[in-house]
This record gives sequence, structure tokens and C-alpha cells, in this order.
Amino acid sequence: MRKSAVVIGSLNHDYILEIPRFCEVGETLTASGLTLSPGGKGANQAVQMAKLGLPTAMVGCVGEDADGDVLMASLEGYGVDVAHVRRTGEPTGMAAIEVIPDGRVTCVIVKGANYAVSVGDVRAAEPLLAEAAWLVLQMEIPQEVNRFAIERARALGCKVLLNAAPAAPMEEGVLRQVDLLVLNEIEAAFYLGHDAGEPDSALAGAAELHARYGADCVVTIGALGSAFRGEGGEGFVAAEAVAAVESTGAGDSYVGALAKALVDGATLEGACRFATRCAAVTVGRPGAQPSMPTLADIRP
Repeated sequence: MRKSAVVIGSLNHDYILEIPRFCEVGETLTASGLTLSPGGKGANQAVQMAKLGLPTAMVGCVGEDADGDVLMASLEGYGVDVAHVRRTGEPTGMAAIEVIPDGRVTCVIVKGANYAVSVGDVRAAEPLLAEAAWLVLQMEIPQEVNRFAIERARALGCKVLLNAAPAAPMEEGVLRQVDLLVLNEIEAAFYLGHDAGEPDSALAGAAELHARYGADCVVTIGALGSAFRGEGGEGFVAAEAVAAVESTGAGDSYVGALAKALVDGATLEGACRFATRCAAVTVGRPGAQPSMPTLADIRP
């Protein structure tokens, strides 16, 4: 039985600014603090899986610079296999994140080395895909690489989880090859063409996407919870009430925990409940990767 996962995706160095409120257009604010933290959706999800004890390999690119050194060291420190993270002449990707006191964030990313990820990197990682239970993808690398990775994973018997974040156009035929589609309410609205930001609309949206693409679907709506629809049924899992420090990485924690639970044989509902617990721990601590829980953090 396959008991590992592969992540093909982004690695960013996060610059997290603490500000009193979000800026108006043309306004200048003074930040009360700055934190540098390893990030990137792909790397974050890989770290969460590894911290939960799932053997995880990362495929991606970083620059030949100090930021790349930081990201590689972080992944290795959490036990992620980085043999397929390639150094490139492009600068390491970065993210500028603004955090306000209630924990909400905005984020702007710089692609950098993440857009050097190639079909060749996927080909080189095929032996990993041939042994993995799940391939986890996001949308911070070139779309043609995601398309190829989905095709190769399917051919090698590896299931595909696509976290369609940030949302971008993708052919229906490609999405029909995905086993599990995970989106937040903004991304779901992009594909649906209508709002999915409340429990009822998220449930309806998950059902619509499931019918359209055939994939199991999860729609997360932040502090409210997540809706799911799959072959095994549908439902809504309420988020846990916690004092949020910062939501950076919470969605990635959710996705990584979802993959871990599915590899362990959980139902989609059970996986959503486990992921909800992990995300609740993550939002209660600062940073992305450092805030993500281990199994010891979530056991009673």
C-alpha cells in the first residue's frame, strides 16, 4: 500500500508585515513588526504533511541565493525530501504578507524561481510518483507543468489533489483528471461564477463542481468551516472557535492535513475534520511553517 506523498509547487520566502489595518489606495502605513518565514503554498503543504508524519517529497525550484538556502534548510529541518528541489539562476520566490490585529492577511507573491519549474522536473520525479499515494499541486507554478504532472500521476497510479490557489483558468478536461479539488470561497467563486462564501452556498458550490468535473470537492470558507462533496456523500464541517493570531498558512495546513488523513485511509468527511483541527492550531500561532502542528499538538 502506498504511504507517501509528493508535492510539486512553489517555495517562497515570506516577509510578514504587522500593520494596524489594511491600506487605502495611496496611503502609507508604518508596520509595527516584520517577520521573515519560509513559505510558498507547495512548501507549506509539504511541511505540514511531514510534520504529521507522512513521508513527503518536494519538487520545485529555488534560486542560488540566501533566500533559497533558508527555504531548503527549513524543508530539510522538517523532514521533507528535497532531492528534487532544483537550484536555478532565477531569484527565489517571495511573498509580501500584511497582517492586521484580527489575524486576517493580504498577500502579494513574486514568482521568481517558481516559474522555472519545468516538465523536465516532473519527469525526473516520476519514480516518486510511481510510489506515492497522492500528488499535491497548487497554482503558483506554470500551468503547463501542472497539466503534465496530473497526466503523469494518473498514468503512474498516483491520485491527484489540486489546490486551485490562486485561481486561474484551466481546461475542463484537465480538471476531470483530478481526484480531489480544494478551493477557498474566492477561488470557488472564480470557477462557479457565483458566491460560495456561506455554508449553504459553499455546499451548493461543492456539489456543482463535483457534478461538473467528477472530482471530490472541498470548499473552505475561513473561520466558518468547510463544505465537502464526494462519492461518499456531502456535508459541512464547522471551524473550531480559536483566538486567531494570524491566518498565514492556515489553508496550506488544511490541505496538507487533508492529504495526510486520506493517505491514512480516512473518509473525505473524516479528512476534513482532521484538517479543520490542524488549521485551528495553525491560526493560533504566528508564521506559516513554524505554526503548523505535529500529531502531538492535536491529540487530546
